[in-house]
Formats: sequence, structure tokens, C-alpha cells
Amino acid sequence: MYKPKPIKNLMIKTKDKIYDKITYLSCSNEGVRFENMDSDDVTTNVSCKLDDIEIVVAKDAK
Repeated sequence: MYKPKPIKNLMIKTKDKIYDKITYLSCSNEGVRFENMDSDDVTTNVSCKLDDIEIVVAKDAK
């Protein structure tokens, strides 16, 4: 069974929510698409303009 894993240290902030379990991210001239794994059974698909989000890549805390 295919079970995606979140991309380590990647977060996307929108004006309403912070997504921190992103399993897929795609950027193009038309905008940004990403999937967030809310739980083992629920995945949220988001399509938006690049101007509407903030992409955050955190460094490992050691």
C-alpha cells in the first residue's frame, strides 16, 4: 500500500491556516498546488496563487 510521507521541514502559511504535513508541492505560472496529510485518512488539496501563501523551509534543530 502506498503511504506518502510529509516533506520534512516544509510549511505553507495561508491567511487562514498553516499546513505542515505537505506530501506534494507543485509551482507553475498558473499558481501553486499542494497536498497536506491532515491524518492517515484525510488529505487536503489546495490550489492558490503564489502571492496568497508563504512557503517556509525550516532548518533541522539539532
